[in-house]
Amino acid sequence: MNARDTRKQAACVEVSLLAILETMPNKVFVSGCFDLLHSGHVAFFQQAAAYGDLYVALGADETVYELKGALRRRIELSRLNCRRQI
Repeated sequence: MNARDTRKQAACVEVSLLAILETMPNKVFVSGCFDLLHSGHVAFFQQAAAYGDLYVALGADETVYELKGALRRRIELSRLNCRRQI
């Protein structure tokens, strides 16, 4: 197989992959502390969900403490339960 055939084959694979990707739903990933969940967070989730299937990650208590330097008002489990209610 020469270089030209290899490029043609690669182009066919790329086109096939793009066709498959176009049929897949978009996945939207957001992350944050979301301590004291409020209407701004809910609006953010709604806007993000408009772009595809929404996946939300909550920062672990240790990570949030390292980033913000303070203990959060709600522990990780409590924040997760709040998010599930939306």
